[in-house]
Amino acid sequence: SSSSSSSSSSSSSSSAKNDDNEWLFTDSAFFFDWATGQRLLRFFEAEGMRIRCEVDAYGDFLQALGPDASDEYTRDHTNVVSADADLQRTRQSLFEHLKGVPLNTLLFHRSRFYHLGTIPEYLFHFCVDPTFKMEMGTSRVAFCAVVNAAGTKRVRALDGGGSGWAGLSERACCQHSAFRVGRTGNGSSDDAQQQQHLPVAAVGEKSVLEYCDAGANVRVGERCVVSTTRLPAGAVVPDGSFLHSVCVSSSASAPTAPDADADAGTGTGTG
Repeated sequence: SSSSSSSSSSSSSSSAKNDDNEWLFTDSAFFFDWATGQRLLRFFEAEGMRIRCEVDAYGDFLQALGPDASDEYTRDHTNVVSADADLQRTRQSLFEHLKGVPLNTLLFHRSRFYHLGTIPEYLFHFCVDPTFKMEMGTSRVAFCAVVNAAGTKRVRALDGGGSGWAGLSERACCQHSAFRVGRTGNGSSDDAQQQQHLPVAAVGEKSVLEYCDAGANVRVGERCVVSTTRLPAGAVVPDGSFLHSVCVSSSASAPTAPDADADAGTGTGTG
């Protein structure tokens, strides 16, 4: 941190080996105050509001901080993939703008890092990993409810374990979603679920359903991520699918919301 009063931050990570040949991983967050932000803004303006080469936290910003900072690093291209004509000049300019800014380091207690950046990792941690569930306080069902057919009134809140929900796999996760009522009318177990105000929906092994509006009789297969999507009654999501909705507009200057009765725009993939 360049100051005890922080107004913005960024993050980066690196790794190295110690003397015992064990891998050490660091994940850093950088905070800077308003005055330092003004220095960076002046640097950006001096560059004509356009940075023409790559500058980064460890290689450029941090080396310019502290009372013993030297501009020698600006001429060191050892770890540079491509040293173009703008690199040294840009580094020198950044050094001049940040020179004199103090550098303070906060050391935190030993902690644990979970990486959720891939679909397999996301599904494993939320659906399988008992350590992650315990430490993060997650559960099979979180912030979900059964709502009426119109989706305007909550009928029942669902508890963290999904108690009584026959269609929910033991290793599945549902969060921030609404499930609409609607009987099958055929005397099946689905009717019994509906009478108890439980979802008439099935979510398979190692699947996550989040931020969704699900109609009756929805079936989600195994190893799926279904996110921010409205699933109409009877929808079936195949095994190994990723389903996600994004807002789109027909005009760059006038974004519009999708019609309430129209199918949500989705992107799908299997794997």
